[in-house]
Amino acid sequence: MNTEEILKLSAAVLGWLTAIVGWIVGVVQWRKKRKAEAELKLIRRRAEAPYLAPSGTFFTALQRLSEDNEIRFFKAGMENLLCFERNEVDKNLAPDNLVLFVIENSGQAARRVAATLDGVPVELNREPDIHDAKGLQFLEYPYQPAKHGQKQRLVIEFESSSGVQDRHTYEIVHGVRSLKRTDPP
Repeated sequence: MNTEEILKLSAAVLGWLTAIVGWIVGVVQWRKKRKAEAELKLIRRRAEAPYLAPSGTFFTALQRLSEDNEIRFFKAGMENLLCFERNEVDKNLAPDNLVLFVIENSGQAARRVAATLDGVPVELNREPDIHDAKGLQFLEYPYQPAKHGQKQRLVIEFESSSGVQDRHTYEIVHGVRSLKRTDPP
C-alpha cells in the first residue's frame, strides 16, 4: 500500500469515525432532552394536582350529609371511621358498611374529581358547611371483610384549576388507614 492509498483510507476511516461519534453525541443529546421533558411533564403533573394523604386532624365527630339530606355524626374512634384515633376498622364490621377514611389534600384543589377503587366508583366527600364542622374530607367505600388488609388501587381522576385533566393512582389497604400515591411517584 502506498502513501496515497493510506491517506485515502485514513480519510475514509476518519470520516466514518466522525459520523459515528456525531451519531452517538446526537443520540445522547436526544436521550437527555427526552429525559428532561419527561421530568418536566412529571413536575407539571404533580404541581397542579391534588395530593391526598391520611389526615392527622383532631376532631370529636365527623359530620356526613346522608342521601336523605340529614346530618349523621360519626364519633372519632367509631369502628368504621379511619382517622387519628383509629388505624384499622373493626374486623367484625358488617359487609357493605361504609368505611369513612379521613384524608387531607396537601396539593392543589381541583374543579372536578372522580374516584374508583379497583375500578368501582367510590366517594370523595367533605363535611357539610355548618358551624361545628371542620371541613374534613373523607373517602367512603363499602367494607368487604374478605378484602381486609389487602392492597387496593385507588384512581383519582381530576381537572385542575387550569383545566388540565389527569389521573393519579394511590395504593390503599382495605380497612386500614394507609394511603400512598404510586403514580406519579
